Amino acid sequence: MEENNLEQSLENKIVDTNKDGIVSEWEKYKAGQPQTKVEEVASNNNIQATVSAPEPEVTAISSTDLAKSSDEGQRLGPVADGAIGVTSAPKSDNKPETAKPVVEKIAVFSTKNISVPGLGKVYRGYNIVKKEAADQWATKPYIRIATPEEVAKEFGR
Repeated sequence: MEENNLEQSLENKIVDTNKDGIVSEWEKYKAGQPQTKVEEVASNNNIQATVSAPEPEVTAISSTDLAKSSDEGQRLGPVADGAIGVTSAPKSDNKPETAKPVVEKIAVFSTKNISVPGLGKVYRGYNIVKKEAADQWATKPYIRIATPEEVAKEFGR
């Protein structure tokens, strides 16, 4: 908004100072013309000159260009005289790791905070613990195994 006001005030000043029809640098800038004094210098020296620039080359990048797979990837490695930088290296054929064994977890409800060495900590409310630990926690009179329905109800699901 502030930039718009500045632009408007500059335009007003240009219109006021250019009543005789001279094109100002600001108007050239807004029109996208290069800001040079070639025409002025050419007219002072009685020569004919024009300003032209080559059209920029536009190269489109498609998603297929980005998705190309190669046998080499970028890695950190030595580049020169002991310096470390980004180098090309063959991609490794690491197989995905085998699935880790799933650790079964159970929810327990405790009426107070407690910590037992070798077993861990349980806070007042619902806690998620390993099945082995849940069996040991359930032996305490203030801790019980919680059902999935009551845990879902507690957390609004």
